[in-house]
Amino acid sequence: MQPDKLDALTYWALDYLSRTPDRSLRAMLDAAIERKYSASPGETFYTGGGAQTFNNFEATDNSRILTVHRAFQHSVNLVFVRMMRDIVHYEMIQTVGPQSQWLDDPAARHLYLTRFADQESRVYMGRFYKKYHGRSNDEALAIMLRNVRKSPPKIATVLRSVNPDESQEWFDARMRAALKGTPAEWLSSEDLANLYAKYGVDKFNLNDRGYIASVHPLELWTVNYLRNHPLASVDDIQEASRDVRATTYSWLFKTRYHATQDRRIKRMAEAEAFVQIGKSWRALGYPFASLTPSYAAAVGASGDRPAALAQLIGTIANDGKTLPTQSIATLEFAKDTPYETRFAHAATAPRAVLSPEICDVVHQLLRDVVLGGTAKRLADGITLPDGRRLDVYGKTGTGDQRLNVFARGARLIESRKVNRTATFVFAIGDRFFGTLTAYVHEPYAARYDFTSALSVQLLKSLTPALQSLLGDGDSATLASPAAGSDERVSDVR
Repeated sequence: MQPDKLDALTYWALDYLSRTPDRSLRAMLDAAIERKYSASPGETFYTGGGAQTFNNFEATDNSRILTVHRAFQHSVNLVFVRMMRDIVHYEMIQTVGPQSQWLDDPAARHLYLTRFADQESRVYMGRFYKKYHGRSNDEALAIMLRNVRKSPPKIATVLRSVNPDESQEWFDARMRAALKGTPAEWLSSEDLANLYAKYGVDKFNLNDRGYIASVHPLELWTVNYLRNHPLASVDDIQEASRDVRATTYSWLFKTRYHATQDRRIKRMAEAEAFVQIGKSWRALGYPFASLTPSYAAAVGASGDRPAALAQLIGTIANDGKTLPTQSIATLEFAKDTPYETRFAHAATAPRAVLSPEICDVVHQLLRDVVLGGTAKRLADGITLPDGRRLDVYGKTGTGDQRLNVFARGARLIESRKVNRTATFVFAIGDRFFGTLTAYVHEPYAARYDFTSALSVQLLKSLTPALQSLLGDGDSATLASPAAGSDERVSDVR
C-alpha cells in the first residue's frame, strides 16, 4: 500500500504497524499520543481560504518539539494546529480521493474550479448586495467612489460602468465633482469627452473595467443592476448574475494560472474534509451545523458551548456511551387525588459513540492535565468530610479574542480585546462532570488578563459548597445523569 504523500497519518500508521509486535488498538493509541510535532509559531498555514499564523500561550514552548501527550498537558497551541492539518489532509484523501484524482484529472479540475467560482462569486454578490441595496443612485455611486483613487481613467471607468446610458453632461458634472482638489480638476470639455468615449462599456469587458478602476468587476455590475432593479432581492441578483459571475472568473480556467488553480482546488477539497470532520464532531455533541474550515478549529475557533463540552467529558467518563441530557426526570400533577398524573422520561438505551480504548487514553490525558499540567491546583483531588478523596480530571482553555486592524504593509494600527474567557471542563470521581467558564466581554475585557487557572481555582474554592452533593449518594442521584450513564455520572454546572 502506497499512501498519498499528503497523508502523514496513514504513513505513520503503516510504519507503526510494520514495526510493532503488538497491533492492538490500545497499544496503537498509546503510541499515537507520543507522536511529536514542532511547537514553532514561525510557519504560515494556508487554511480556510487564507494565510493564518498562530501563537503559543507560553513563549518558552516556541522552540520545542513536543509529543501530543505533553502538548495536551500544557496546552501548546502549535502542536494541535499541526495535528489538525494532518487530520484534515487525511480526511481530504478519504473524502475526495488521492491528489492525483483531483489535481491531475482535467475533468475533475474543471468541476472543482467551476464550483469554486460559483461559491466565491456568490459570497461577493451577497456582500455587494448588502453594501448597496436600499441606497439611492447617488448614494451608491458616492460609496463606491470613496475607495477609488482620484485618477481620471479610474473615475471615468466607474461612471461609465455603473450608468452607461447617462449623458455627457451628467458624466462631466460627476467627473469634476470627483476630481475636485486634484490636478485633474481642470480637465477641458474635450478631455472629458474623450474619457467618456474611451471608457464606455463597449470598449472594455467587465473584467478589464474592474482592472482599470481597481474595483471588483462584480461590484461594478451590482451597482448598475440595482440602478435598474432597485427592488431586487438577493436571490434575484444571484440568479441574474449567473452568467456574469462565470465570465468574471473565466481567467481562473486559463492554463497559465495552474498554481492558482491548485490552491483553489485544495481549498475546495479542504472544505469537504471539514464537512466530514464536522459530522464526527456533531456525533459527540458539537452544537453547530457546520465547522469553520480552518486549522484554528483545533485551538478554540470552533466555539464549543460549555454544555457541549460537559456532554463530551461525560461521554468520556462513561466509556464512550451517551444519552440525551435531561433537566427534568419526572413531572407529577394532582398527586394523591383521583386525577393524579405522572410523566417520566422513557428509558433510552445508551448509545456508543467512542470506543472504550479511546476513552481510556483520553481519560489518562485529562488526568495528567490535573496531575502535572495546567490544572495542577486540583492535583490532590477533592477530599470529602468522611476522608474519602475524589480524583479530578479535565482540560483547561484560555480565550483571548481580539479585533486587530492593519494598515498597508501589515502594519498593526489597532488591537481591541473583544472577549476574555477561561474554561475548565472536568469530571469528579466517577459520578460528576461539568464546565466552569469565566467570561468578560468588551469594554471590560481589556481590564483582565486571567487564564484558565481562574476556573480551576474557582472549582477548588467551591469544594466546601459541593461536598454535600459529592459525598451524599442520595443527593447525587438527583443530579442529571451523564450522557450514556446508568446514573453513574451526574452533571454539575
